[in-house]
Amino acid sequence: MKGCVIISVIILMAGCQLSSQPLDSLLSEIQQTTDDSTKAVLLCKASMQLYYSYPDSANKFIMQAREIGERIKDNTILAKSFNIQGIIYDVTNRWDSALISYERALFLAGEAGDKTIEASALNNIGLIYWNKGEYDKAIDFYNSSLLLFEELDNQRGIANTLNNIGLILWEQDRLVEALDYHRRSLKKRLAMGDHYGIGASYSNISRLHDETGSKDSAYFYAYRAVVIQRSIHDNYGLAITFNNLASMYQADYRIDSAFKYYFASVERYKDLGNLGRCASSLYNLADLYKNSGDLASSEKYLLEALDYAKKADARNILYKIYGNLGRLYHETGRDRLAYSNLLRRIEIHDSIYDIERDEIIAEIQAKYETEKKDKEIALLGQKGAEAELKVAKRNRTITGLSLGSLALVFLGLFVIQRNRRRSQAAIDRALILEKEKGLEAVFAAQEEERKRIAKELHDGIVQELAGVILGWRRLAGEKRESDTEESFLLHSLEEASGELREVSHQMMPKAISELGIVAALEDMFPKTFRHVEIKYVFEHFGIVGRLPEKIELALFRISQELVNNVIKHSGAGNVSIQLLQTSGSIVLIMDDDGKGFSGDFRNKGIGLMNIKSRAETLKGSVLFENNTSGGATVTVKIPIRQDD
Repeated sequence: MKGCVIISVIILMAGCQLSSQPLDSLLSEIQQTTDDSTKAVLLCKASMQLYYSYPDSANKFIMQAREIGERIKDNTILAKSFNIQGIIYDVTNRWDSALISYERALFLAGEAGDKTIEASALNNIGLIYWNKGEYDKAIDFYNSSLLLFEELDNQRGIANTLNNIGLILWEQDRLVEALDYHRRSLKKRLAMGDHYGIGASYSNISRLHDETGSKDSAYFYAYRAVVIQRSIHDNYGLAITFNNLASMYQADYRIDSAFKYYFASVERYKDLGNLGRCASSLYNLADLYKNSGDLASSEKYLLEALDYAKKADARNILYKIYGNLGRLYHETGRDRLAYSNLLRRIEIHDSIYDIERDEIIAEIQAKYETEKKDKEIALLGQKGAEAELKVAKRNRTITGLSLGSLALVFLGLFVIQRNRRRSQAAIDRALILEKEKGLEAVFAAQEEERKRIAKELHDGIVQELAGVILGWRRLAGEKRESDTEESFLLHSLEEASGELREVSHQMMPKAISELGIVAALEDMFPKTFRHVEIKYVFEHFGIVGRLPEKIELALFRISQELVNNVIKHSGAGNVSIQLLQTSGSIVLIMDDDGKGFSGDFRNKGIGLMNIKSRAETLKGSVLFENNTSGGATVTVKIPIRQDD
């Protein structure tokens, strides 16, 4: 896979839906059930709940289901059992055993006429060939699987296949297409509430963003994956995401965090018994120690990685480990050990890449033959070349003088044009700076006016209304009689007072000044969305302490504008809002499932122009995007440090 870590698909179809029934309840039902067919189905469900987190226990359940299928000669039960067992082998990196199980499931599903299990097995076989690097075979199986899932209208199967096709496109460096497939897969998984799949999609999208240089998005989706995977105890998914996070932190020179997540990844893989993946994470950990100058620790973890890779026969990582050990021993003066390890690296590498090596040798041989013929031709033409040399030299002299004259002319024109551009750039910078100062002054004046009006409302009209309401209640109590009209007027007065108080808080929320941006948004969103049929989710990650006041105010106003835009124009039913803090920026992402932006929307909406202007005055940026699967995403990024 791409990047400095190994990513595998996380969700595989097992031919039946993952049960939401608690495991304790399932186990109790298995013990009480006397019907063989029912018990086998329950055993399959129990195994499916365990194959990522506790594969050994999952295998025990599926073996019981297989025994029942063989005893009652039920091909459907057997097909399900072999398919789930293939997943267990895959999770623990035993690909050959997984392939045998999937092929057996495919045959039995065909015998039973069960297209769901057949499609699932095809998908899983495609995954094995993908892991082996045989992409053409993988694509063939994925396409066959996708056709069956679409025929069955199996949304879970479609989502998994879209995910896997995205991974193949990723391998081929078609990153934009790959990201589109993963987003389509995520959308289906979110609609189904498929938590394992959602975690997988978040993790894969995170790595894709990392490869395209979108660091903030990469961290954001990785954090979301961790939250989901922890909530469902998906240790396999967590191990992969932790490894990815460590890789990103290492690239950003956040070494302590990189160590933390590599160790967490290794721990999860050890618990799962996934020796190959564990070797990969240990290899990355050793590399980090080496880059940090701790060669002793680097050697320790390389040797541990070597042990796990040998046990798993994971040759793709094994030859890398031998290579790094050889280099490390050479650097520490142990040349005999260096030589033996580098020799083992060559042996392993050759065993993997025999075909590639033969092609390289053939290419070198062909190049040698071509060069040999070229030399022979050159010798035959040497005498004629000597005769033409004097004429060519004279012609080059004349040409050189002509080109030199032209070069002087062009150089003069270039200098004049460059000076003009520099002058214009200086003027443009001055204009932009003046514009920014003007906008900043406008927004500052607006905030001051908001504070003044909010104070006038709260301390003036709202307080007077409160006094009138108290007096009215006292008079009504003295009269001791119910007057429907008076009750109605009193109720209306109380509502008006409440609305004025809310307007006052919206203009200058106390939560901003007292508690910060997160509290202010948590207060604002429910009040804004309560009168419309739009569901929203607000999440925040990494917000530590208070931000500068002008940034918090800008984020609050931008959020208000975005929410109002969604309510008035988007036609959305769901909105997702995320606020996250990275090492140097604060990022706000608002994603909806509405109709998206249309036409030249950036220059037509005053609200959107205000959003852009507010961000730019703080040296930030705003990205408006239409999602390929519908809806729109707005990303606002503001640097935390403001160099005035």
